[in-house]
Amino acid sequence: TAAKLIAAAEELDLDTLVEAHDEEELGRATRLGARVIGVNARDLGTFRIDRSAQLELVAKAPRDRVVVAESAVHTRAQAAAGADLMTALTFTGAGEAIGFVRAARDAGVPVAVGFTVETDGRLPDGTTLRDSVARVDAAAAPDYYVVNCAHPTHVMGALDGAPPVILHAPNSCGRHPCGPYQTPTLYEFAFEDGQVQKKNGPE
Repeated sequence: TAAKLIAAAEELDLDTLVEAHDEEELGRATRLGARVIGVNARDLGTFRIDRSAQLELVAKAPRDRVVVAESAVHTRAQAAAGADLMTALTFTGAGEAIGFVRAARDAGVPVAVGFTVETDGRLPDGTTLRDSVARVDAAAAPDYYVVNCAHPTHVMGALDGAPPVILHAPNSCGRHPCGPYQTPTLYEFAFEDGQVQKKNGPE
């Protein structure tokens, strides 16, 4: 259950983000005690985007929580609605990520960038994770990076020289080469002393 996953993450000293797409889910996230609530403008069942509904939900979120605006990023509008952080996931190259970070900085909101990688550890545009992070950092560094919809084994070889990253392997990415998952899984890896070290996450 979500409550057990949150508790497990806390034992590993990991933060969790609970997504909400409507008022019912927002209420559930609040009752779960989620400290970070993600309001996704994209319906993951239909992939349709409703930015207006997202902005209304962001405005209704408890102000004692960190509210993350996800998908359909329109930084000024989402910042005005009360979003505490902007995040965009599954970037396939550095160019879009740079533009996204600059827009979020212009709106005065903290920002996270999420890349995805193929089974060879490279982004879909062919660049390595390390090179993509370096390019974004040089042009417009975000507050942190995540890698989503990718199995940890696809990422480990790409971490040489990169900062620690959080990997999110959700059960919604069954059409991706990472394959389906039974439960969301969070891992943290870093490259230390010439080897990839798992910092946190399930065995």
